[in-house]
Amino acid sequence: MHAAFSGSGSRRPGWLRAAVPALAIAATLAMAGPAFASGGGGGGGGGGGGGTVTPTLKSITFTPSPVIGGGGETATVTFTSAPSQGAVVQVSSSNAAAGFSSLTNGSDVILPPGQASGQIALITSAVTAPVAVTITATAFGTTTISGVLTVNPGAPPAADTVRVTQFQWQRGIQTIQATSSNSNAVLNVFDADGTWTGITLTSQGGGRYSSTHEEVFPPDQPIIVESNFGGSGTATAQISN
Repeated sequence: MHAAFSGSGSRRPGWLRAAVPALAIAATLAMAGPAFASGGGGGGGGGGGGGTVTPTLKSITFTPSPVIGGGGETATVTFTSAPSQGAVVQVSSSNAAAGFSSLTNGSDVILPPGQASGQIALITSAVTAPVAVTITATAFGTTTISGVLTVNPGAPPAADTVRVTQFQWQRGIQTIQATSSNSNAVLNVFDADGTWTGITLTSQGGGRYSSTHEEVFPPDQPIIVESNFGGSGTATAQISN
């Protein structure tokens, strides 16, 4: 069958409607991959990485900065060099009043092997006065970087427009492609019932995003692609055996 696509810039997506604890940032990097530890073996005299140098976190930046409370936010974390075996990064917020939460439900973010940086999808809550929030990222339990983001009162900008341009399953390979009118967006994929699939689309630049991965069984329900800037698009799979 042929895929059916639709998009919307005004729908309040499920992750924003759901109740998410505001005390901690739960975030996801805009790239998918298994969680690996990098660097040498742990404490004591145990063997491990054979002296591999563990990269350190170099920077954390924000787009937009400052941000209007209630709007989406993209944070980018960068290492001094790409962790050869990937990395798990924990992210936290200093100020619960800003109401930070995330597109997904995990407190760890995953950086795949060979990638030096990645984007974190965040959202904010409305504030009545400017709030300075320190956002801290930690990796390997030893390297930490922090940045200050100002959350201002006001009316947040209109949601971006998200469109799913391809949702195809063929012989165990699933391909999803989408676009956003905001090239800084982070797009995550949800089942029709609102469950996160674990898929974050990789930015191809210019507001284009994609993911191709193995999927043993063909999809049995539509997907919703949601942006941290408020837009969403839906699609029903085109299945080819």
